[in-house]
Amino acid sequence: PPPPPPPTPGAVKAAFIIVGLVYLIGLLSPEIFYDALVYHLGLPDRYLQAGRIVARPDFLFAQFPQGMEMLYTLGLLLQGEMLARLVNGLVGVTALLAVHALAERVRTGSGWIAALIFVSSPVVGFNTIFTGSDLAMAMFALAAILVLVAPPLTPTLSPEGRGGQGDWRRWGAAGDQVADPRVQAAGTDARSRAA
Repeated sequence: PPPPPPPTPGAVKAAFIIVGLVYLIGLLSPEIFYDALVYHLGLPDRYLQAGRIVARPDFLFAQFPQGMEMLYTLGLLLQGEMLARLVNGLVGVTALLAVHALAERVRTGSGWIAALIFVSSPVVGFNTIFTGSDLAMAMFALAAILVLVAPPLTPTLSPEGRGGQGDWRRWGAAGDQVADPRVQAAGTDARSRAA
């Protein structure tokens, strides 16, 4: 068995607590970001008011795939804006754990430092505190990369019995395409103009 990872230094733990508290205060505050109010939470709120998903041909962003917005809709339905915002925070925690796992694959014992660098980035902080879809895209991309570098769980993963890293690479590449709504929206827009 591999040696146990070294303990996380106290300074790293303290930094995580400080950053986590700042993010929690931001997540528990009312939403003020324009994109979130109009699109990421605004559209789901309109759906709930109408009791169904309603078309908004006048609003460009309503034409994009709305994977995260559907999760926010569920949060709004069950508890209101706060739960929807906490869903975004949970996505941030998942992205942080993916960074940790990736760094541990590269060098044992480096995971928490890498995760702290990631979570301390102003871009990550902005996208954690304000509800949107960018943090989810980062989380899905990190998860896809993690799948690419992870060893196979079983020797045979495909019906043909091939298994191995090739199957995981295909799943990771597919996961990256599924996760990025901007790529999908661009492809859909190009196809509709060609028709």
